[in-house]
Amino acid sequence: MARNLGMNAFLGHQTRTGTSQFLRGWRKRTPAQVDLALHRHSPVVALWQHGLPRIYDQKDEDSGTTRRRVFGGTFNCLEDETVLVKQYRRDRDSGQRVLPPVLCPTCRLLEALYMLLQAGEIGFTDTIFRWEGDDPNETQELTLGGMLNLYGKDSLTDEQKAEMKSSGIRLTEAWKENAQAKCNYLFTVVDLNEVEAGVQLAIETTALGDATKECIHNQITALGDEDGNPLVKPYAIRWEHRPNAKEFTKRYKAIAMPRIAIGPDVMELLNSDPPDISNVVKPGNVTKLRADLEAHCVLPDPSILPWDDIFGPALRAGYGEEDVSEDVVQESEATLSTVVEDAKTKASKAAPKAAPTAPKSSTAGKRRKVQKSEPEPEPEPEDTEEEEEEEEEEEEVETEPCLECGAPMALDATVCDACGAEYMFEEDEPAPPPPPVKKAAKKAASKPTPNTGKAKGKVSLPF
Repeated sequence: MARNLGMNAFLGHQTRTGTSQFLRGWRKRTPAQVDLALHRHSPVVALWQHGLPRIYDQKDEDSGTTRRRVFGGTFNCLEDETVLVKQYRRDRDSGQRVLPPVLCPTCRLLEALYMLLQAGEIGFTDTIFRWEGDDPNETQELTLGGMLNLYGKDSLTDEQKAEMKSSGIRLTEAWKENAQAKCNYLFTVVDLNEVEAGVQLAIETTALGDATKECIHNQITALGDEDGNPLVKPYAIRWEHRPNAKEFTKRYKAIAMPRIAIGPDVMELLNSDPPDISNVVKPGNVTKLRADLEAHCVLPDPSILPWDDIFGPALRAGYGEEDVSEDVVQESEATLSTVVEDAKTKASKAAPKAAPTAPKSSTAGKRRKVQKSEPEPEPEPEDTEEEEEEEEEEEEVETEPCLECGAPMALDATVCDACGAEYMFEEDEPAPPPPPVKKAAKKAASKPTPNTGKAKGKVSLPF
């Protein structure tokens, strides 16, 4: 469609949607709060992400030198939400997940690690991956128990606690190793205290997302479907961070602030073209992920991990391409429900009803304490009819991709080294540790483990 442009319109005309900086650092304000309005044409996105460290080559513009740095990163999970909401559910007897992962390589990696733990091939506190940069203080390691989120206080035996202590693992820090998929919410907002920053993106925890949902629901109940809907009739919402609250679910509060005026400048931003979020929500590159994980695996025998089984489904689905096409995404989403149903059927069939094998001593990794025997972290009980409420946890989102080219950017980087795009990022604060893993029934742990006669070594995923 042709559009006639005057000179001013011509000079300011753009042929693509704009990008946006991220809303960061608001938790460090005094008080720890921010007043904002939701963009009227940008949906809130539920973004399931795995936390995995990344190596980033940071270039100093003044000296021209490059430093190899390590930052926390994320990998957008490829699994269907139906699978993810039950990722902590396990059969009481077999220890297998009630609904196993079928596509995401990170989810499948975690399940392979759990099976190797059961078989006694890898120890509870063994180091699986290590990322090292030029600064030794930035080195990040992921242990088996940390990746699987097994270091919860209530699930630990005295022996396991002693092993963690001797390995230098602290409960206050171990939550950072958790690689399980976590649900974050991507909001498109305008900060009413810094309107000049324009439209911004905010990736926030489930706890804050739920607080925002409750706030909007209360407004709709009180004012009606239109007046209570901030996308129909915009109003201010205040996010508050209360880090000293004992319950995770109460560490965030979202409050409607109808007395804060929404001025014409804010309305113009709320009605503007939404920013491009494709590089934030797009599926991760599986080929690059495999290369990175294999390069940083520190197990004495990395081939013990079934790499082909872990990455095969995603690669066959086309997620190994440099730029995953929209056709691949749509086709995958269209067929994934069938795959999930198949996984449900397989999981409900002849699963072995033997108790998981207790992990044996292992010399893998550098942080492993050799012991004669070690009880297995007990699996979650199966519960297929009632939804089990998982206590919310916060996640630190330490790096974000460049919205221009998708290259990873460090928190303190204001210029993308790959394309030169300029930003004004602020560092966010770390989140509290996750809730403890619940104890399984003592019955499963007390059953004798049958001798299957299978040789030790590489495992094959049963899904």
